Amino acid sequence: MKVRAQANNFQPPQIVEDLRSVVIYDDFNNPIIVVQKLNQNNIITYRAGDPQFDKAMKTLGIGLNAKVKVAG
Repeated sequence: MKVRAQANNFQPPQIVEDLRSVVIYDDFNNPIIVVQKLNQNNIITYRAGDPQFDKAMKTLGIGLNAKVKVAG
């Protein structure tokens, strides 16, 4: 899996390759999206509010004590 990310300062995007998992955080340091590469052909994504979001974070060893609340 490859991630392309660009900061706000007009620098060229940074590309990171060969990733197994990615967690995207909001401006308040809350995880909002989890992406996991299961194998060569399967990638799974979860977003805050999905029923399996907390389980995915625990699988990665993050957010073990965090409670995610989704406004809605």
